[in-house]
Amino acid sequence: LHPALDYYEGQLYITLSLPIKLIGKETIRPVVISSDKSKALVDKNSVFIGGKQLFLRKVTTVPGDYIRWPVEEVQKFLNYKDHVSAALAFIEIRQVLLKFVDFRKETDADILALWILGTYCFPIFDAFPYIYLIGVKRSGKTKTLLLIEKLAFNAIMSSNISPAVLFRLIEAKRCTLALDESEQLVGKEGKEKRQEVQELLNSGYKRGAPAYRVKKSGKGEYEIEAFEVYGPKAIANISGLDSVLEDRTITITMVRTNNPDKGNLAVTDGAENW
Repeated sequence: LHPALDYYEGQLYITLSLPIKLIGKETIRPVVISSDKSKALVDKNSVFIGGKQLFLRKVTTVPGDYIRWPVEEVQKFLNYKDHVSAALAFIEIRQVLLKFVDFRKETDADILALWILGTYCFPIFDAFPYIYLIGVKRSGKTKTLLLIEKLAFNAIMSSNISPAVLFRLIEAKRCTLALDESEQLVGKEGKEKRQEVQELLNSGYKRGAPAYRVKKSGKGEYEIEAFEVYGPKAIANISGLDSVLEDRTITITMVRTNNPDKGNLAVTDGAENW
């Protein structure tokens, strides 16, 4: 299993570092939680859960990372016995999107709500399309990316990201990337960096095709590392994308709102119970 998020034999699994009590002492240990509400402690690199032993891959770590799923909410999930409707999750996400953003058509909110739900189970699929937000200035592109950053799985938002950081974040967290003001994908400056990011994005919509890098070991020898680049990504700019990358996206055209209540509503940590 990938420790951030993975799918095996009909179940989704995530791994969280949670406070637990061992022999009367509280400590932080990695715990695997499955979509059927099973949980188990990780012992070295394996876990016995749901009647089977599963092994966790070793992946890059992110310094200073934090848990987006609060401990009390994890406990609520594990204790909740009733069925949770996927339709209810869709409706609630859609309502939040429409509260903050004046979409050109409401079906754009439908598409985006479904895409956000999909970021929590994208390992099930062999391919997962990107979202591309295009529009003039002040048309809500950045606000929509902020909503994605709050709602999508392990989402990270950036306006300028290097290729090395990009593939290491995806490898470590299977995160949703929200790339704002991504004019560097089509501009003339930083050609080498732009080309490398473009290549990673062109291949990152589909399972497989890892990025390979060479690093020097402690013994001075060179080693080849493979990094996963498959995962959900949302891109926003005003300049357009090249035809290859655009073919991998669902394009949503953004427009300026005439509704000041929505236009002036900011996406902040306290605006919703994200």
